[in-house]
Amino acid sequence: MVEEHNPFAPIPRLAVSSSREEWAGVARKLFHKQQFFEAELAFDRAGLAKERRVAHAYYLRDLAHTVNMHLALDLI
Repeated sequence: MVEEHNPFAPIPRLAVSSSREEWAGVARKLFHKQQFFEAELAFDRAGLAKERRVAHAYYLRDLAHTVNMHLALDLI
């Protein structure tokens, strides 16, 4: 279906901004799925600095583990 739009009328909004509460919910889901980098970004958008730092720490831990695994495989 095609909608006609008056060129002189204000442009309708296509999306609305998510609230901090919505971002916090998304962040917690990402964190529980162990998607720590994405959770960190979502916690930041939610304004939850402590949770953002925790997600960042978990992200760095996973990154260090991954690097260690690659180094161990290179030595074999």
